[in-house]
Amino acid sequence: MKSTDISIVASLASSKNLPVLDNIKITSSGIISTDLDILIKRIEVIDIKEDILVPSKELKARGIEGAIQAHESIKLNEIDDYPVFEFGQNVTNVKLTSDVVDHLIKASTHASTDETRPVLTAIWLDGDGQEVTITATDSYRLYSMKLPLKFEGKINIPASMIKLLKRTRDTDWTMSYNDKYIVFANDNWYIRAVLVAGQVPDWKKLIPKEAKTRVSLSVDQLKNIAKLKPQGGAITIFTDSIEYKNQSDNYEQVPNSAKTEQGQREVELGAVKVIMPLKDPKEGAIVSLNIKYILEMADTKYINLYVGENWHDPVLVEG
Repeated sequence: MKSTDISIVASLASSKNLPVLDNIKITSSGIISTDLDILIKRIEVIDIKEDILVPSKELKARGIEGAIQAHESIKLNEIDDYPVFEFGQNVTNVKLTSDVVDHLIKASTHASTDETRPVLTAIWLDGDGQEVTITATDSYRLYSMKLPLKFEGKINIPASMIKLLKRTRDTDWTMSYNDKYIVFANDNWYIRAVLVAGQVPDWKKLIPKEAKTRVSLSVDQLKNIAKLKPQGGAITIFTDSIEYKNQSDNYEQVPNSAKTEQGQREVELGAVKVIMPLKDPKEGAIVSLNIKYILEMADTKYINLYVGENWHDPVLVEG
């Protein structure tokens, strides 16, 4: 088994909830760790007569064979104390396309990490049996994509689960779920999590149908500005320039290497990407935004921002 795979499994091990959870369970069919909310198993045949627990740091340091050989000399928690999870009944299975997996991963970067609002730490799936809408937000930016998939229902998947899935680099997954759990599995991995409870906000009300201004920005230019570490990550966009406050507390302006177009227009985007503006910008400015959020949404060489009449309107992102 690769050391990177062991590191992925070990990353979930923690004693913050129970001391026994700082261990990894080695079985004849693979290695397992859990934090009670998520369980991950790297599937592989292992030559071992009975299940054992080893501290995660020992497994990472020694590898599987070394950890098994050193098993007798390591002070272990009782194997019976390690949690056992039952998936339950009424399970629905859905074979995921690579596009769906790709956009789940993209959406996971837009979910919140604030545990005080659990529903915002999830990726929301809403399907009608033919298409699924994948959505995530941290209340400052939002990502949503509609894709073909034979999935019907509404579930909230922990974004932290999808971040683990991303680390495996596998793209071939089957999703299984019921009213409590969600599982992603293939020949190499089994990842299970508790679904996130809570009412999803009506985010569609945020999406403006028209925009007053379209601003095109060069992603390379934005990356160069980001390297200068503008204070608070804030940039203010004017018709033909971009302004930011540098680390010396002085404002600097650079010409916008792309272009700005004025005029009312309807907006139709394949993927809905939204950024909430920062405070009221300077007079004559179009909008102020966090540069980090813009770059996280950029998949192309240029990115278009669609800005409404008011500075505080949500800004749609294309590209």
